[in-house]
Amino acid sequence: MKLSHSEKKAELGRHLSAASMLLFPDQRLAVFFSPKAAASSILNWYHRIHGLEQYAKDARTKFGAGKYELMLAHQSSATYGAVLEDLRESILRGESGDWTTVKIVRDPYDRAVSAFLMVLYLRNHTLSFRDFLSLPKAHFTRFGDGHCRQQFSELERLGVLKFNQILKIETGIDNILGGLEKQFNLASGLQSQSLHANKARYEPVGGMTGPVSELPIASEGLKLGKPVPPRQAFLDAHTKQAIYHHYREDFEAYGYPHGLGAGDTGFSVSEITPTARNFMRDELTGGLYSLVKALGPDQRIVFMGAGSTFMEFLFDKEFENQQIVAVLDNAPATRERWQYILGYNLNIPVLAPEDVTTLDFDKLVITSRDIPVVEAQMKALGVDENKFVSVKLLPEFHPLNMG
Repeated sequence: MKLSHSEKKAELGRHLSAASMLLFPDQRLAVFFSPKAAASSILNWYHRIHGLEQYAKDARTKFGAGKYELMLAHQSSATYGAVLEDLRESILRGESGDWTTVKIVRDPYDRAVSAFLMVLYLRNHTLSFRDFLSLPKAHFTRFGDGHCRQQFSELERLGVLKFNQILKIETGIDNILGGLEKQFNLASGLQSQSLHANKARYEPVGGMTGPVSELPIASEGLKLGKPVPPRQAFLDAHTKQAIYHHYREDFEAYGYPHGLGAGDTGFSVSEITPTARNFMRDELTGGLYSLVKALGPDQRIVFMGAGSTFMEFLFDKEFENQQIVAVLDNAPATRERWQYILGYNLNIPVLAPEDVTTLDFDKLVITSRDIPVVEAQMKALGVDENKFVSVKLLPEFHPLNMG
């Protein structure tokens, strides 16, 4: 798809500021990266260069409230906005213009195992690697959990952003960062320790029967520092096919060999395992899952608020007979993302709240941390409050596909 100049500018405006990147305006260098691709090491390097390491350390403690904002203050200023606009214009001139754009990437096989363990570490679940890979493909696309999301970005897919250099962490992250320091005459940031507090400990685990990929791993064990099998042990014929299915664009864009036969690359994850369904279900708080289930198939349902929770329901086969009329969301960017997933896969429209007046439905399921605000918004649009089914999300709620 070839975009016009104005369309490219619009896409850059929509996506570039949300990208994981570090800017060195004096050197006209932009370093792009992804979670679970040495991100903590890259960020720590950047923080040390700019004298922000202590802020970064404090931000990871319960006493660090506000420190993260201080750490990033230089990237939220008018100066940073001007730098970002300069980068956008440079990219529009073609081949990144007079900026050098670098992307640091990781082998998708290795990264998938690391992402799996990170998701478990952040949540209170027991899950096998195979169960994890049976989650809907949307969990691994640009709309999914940041730790699981493919490295290949929307701007790359559209052909708007092309990198001057693709650097693979398999060559050594210190070699990569040290090389950038030398090439661009940067201050050294390599002496500090990683800020990563939740690295998994990989060791051979004895007494196992069956494939490692089917081994249930508990998040509690990871948090206590118990060992897990080496990453390569998680990779068997089934999991490699599933990873290639989810991350095909990463393999192809960054030149990573998949090692699969021609007959293996057409693999499709067609069934969400029961454990994975429980995993998605447990991400929802306040009895939301059982509440919606209890409404029954004869109720025409509209969802409103906390839109990122809805995919967990809508991809679950237990809800295939529910009459989901639409999903409403206040943010245009969020609507665009969810329309891509829900509209394409399930033919469910994702609309602005004011469109509720055009819909015929029985119940409006509201999920939010601030129910009164959303209810007042819906009442102002003329929705009968007797249709409200409101569920307050707990403060610590984190949907699986957090960004």
